[in-house]
Amino acid sequence: MKKILYCTLLAFTLLSCKPDAYVGPLDSPLGNWDGIGCEYFFNGELVAQADSAFYPAMTFYKEGLCCIEGMKGAFPYGYDPQTKILQIDSVVWAVENLHTEDMTLKLMGRIYPSHPDETVKSEEDGSTEGEEGEGNEGGEQGPQPDSNGIILPVEYKGFVISADENDYFYTDGNGNKIYCTPVGTIGTDGLMVITLWYDTRTDHYGPLIVEVEKK
Repeated sequence: MKKILYCTLLAFTLLSCKPDAYVGPLDSPLGNWDGIGCEYFFNGELVAQADSAFYPAMTFYKEGLCCIEGMKGAFPYGYDPQTKILQIDSVVWAVENLHTEDMTLKLMGRIYPSHPDETVKSEEDGSTEGEEGEGNEGGEQGPQPDSNGIILPVEYKGFVISADENDYFYTDGNGNKIYCTPVGTIGTDGLMVITLWYDTRTDHYGPLIVEVEKK
């Protein structure tokens, strides 16, 4: 009788005690992630915060491909759990946190291609050296906007931002070239109204719950 009672109590205990779900750390970002927050930085200064990540959602597949909401196609990715470096296509991230309920990515920069045969953009007008007569026909003209509607150079937080064959950049206090990105909207005149510039950002993601319609 005691043996039967003991077995009954043991079975009841096993049924009532469910193991806690594993939350990490993870050795891979596999799965669906929902952007829940972002901080933008320029020269080490926090310049803006948002309640959504830069990319609204990302999905990592075991085949080594990543799909990003708002961008066409799938991008190859690689993650090293030892160094905690994540590379998606040519963009490199430091993974500050990776659990089933949270993924925090700090943008480290982009791997740019080499341009041995291309000329460098002028800091005065954003054009390339060696372009004959462009911008001078029909009389003298001022600096022209680039393809993003930005007239260079532009000053932000005490730094002068220019562009080279890769991207926008400024030179920090140690003489280092720091690439940066504008955030803004295009006005009716075709020029970008810049809200801020950032050289790094931290994106926060949580698990994306995909709802399946019941038939």
